[in-house]
Amino acid sequence: EFNITIPAILVGGSVVVDFTLSGAKLTDDYVVMKYPSEIIDEGLLVGTPIITADGMCKFIIFNPTGLNSTAINDAIFKFKVVK
Repeated sequence: EFNITIPAILVGGSVVVDFTLSGAKLTDDYVVMKYPSEIIDEGLLVGTPIITADGMCKFIIFNPTGLNSTAINDAIFKFKVVK
């Protein structure tokens, strides 16, 4: 479980979230993610997390709405490495 602060995202903008995930291997593994409903309430789209190097992952959050989003403090994300 990770607490991640999502900054306000401008209309048409995005933010990339980098994080460390113990046990994630670049070859053969993938990551599943659960994110909080506040992200959906803001109208934001969340990309599938990818493993960029052993133990390192990232995903993107995009704002396709016609409004700037507000920051979401301490959003609770859960990740699982699938072998």
